[in-house]
Amino acid sequence: MAMALDGAQAADSCHALALSGGGSNGAWEAGVIWGFVNYGNPDDYKWDVLTGVSAGSINSLGLMVHEIGQEVQAAQYLSDKWANLKTSDIWVDWSLGKVYGLVNKPGIVDNTPMLGFLQDMLKDFTQIYRRVTLAATEVDTGVYTLFDENNTSLTDFPKAATCSASVPGMFQHFIWEGRGIFMDGMTISNINVQSAIDRCMEIVDDHSKITIDVLLCGEAAPPESWDKVGNSWSNFFRYRSLHKYYNGSDAIQQIVAANPRINWRNTIFQSQSLSGLKELTFENDVTWPMQELGRQQAQDALNNNIHTKAVKNYATNPELK
Repeated sequence: MAMALDGAQAADSCHALALSGGGSNGAWEAGVIWGFVNYGNPDDYKWDVLTGVSAGSINSLGLMVHEIGQEVQAAQYLSDKWANLKTSDIWVDWSLGKVYGLVNKPGIVDNTPMLGFLQDMLKDFTQIYRRVTLAATEVDTGVYTLFDENNTSLTDFPKAATCSASVPGMFQHFIWEGRGIFMDGMTISNINVQSAIDRCMEIVDDHSKITIDVLLCGEAAPPESWDKVGNSWSNFFRYRSLHKYYNGSDAIQQIVAANPRINWRNTIFQSQSLSGLKELTFENDVTWPMQELGRQQAQDALNNNIHTKAVKNYATNPELK
């Protein structure tokens, strides 16, 4: 297995980054990461551990193959990937259209191109330099399945990320011969902070030595109330927004309260997110504004702006909630 991870002796600290799902809002995560290492001190963001769900899995791929200490280069690599990404790199319509996909296929659109894009993303890299865990949902059993550098090779990680990002209903599930049938990890949980803690405890011997940054696609506030029922297309994205909210901010509150000795450095909620069809549109005119927003929110976080939710106080502070 192509890995270059440090050895067995307990370290003095562990820094982790937990990335959520959100389709093209993943460009916002890339913007925040870029902002942290360019507006702040990159030495403060030498993440030892990465966890990703859905779009967060794709961003984790780009970070894990860069050595610790190369965060500026890694952030620029991600930024460039998002800037040059096209919707057709991720999905295309079936030859007979979306209605045909809805009735006759396991997904409304054909997301076959995504695996090729992710394989191309890693083709020039030969090693994994950080502990990384990607989450997907096993279709047959409903089990929240974790892929990491101990059970997945570098060449297979694009498959793991495809599993994690296969949005049920919209995309077809991913059939991985010998491992199972998988769909988006967000089906169960849109953020995987517990693995960030568990993987850090492989490096340090106490929770007080762990620092975690959490990036959550989607606003912290509940989705706006509807005054009428939408069509099937809008209903699908309504489900997505509700699910992200209750499996994002709620989950963070619970895990922070349960782990008070961890240094919860930043939890940043996207202040303005893409929704509806734009969440699955990956053209530059849609994603670049999200990168710019992420960079601004990173700068706000570094300046202790209100847009940053200090997780240490989040579970008990009504204003932050």
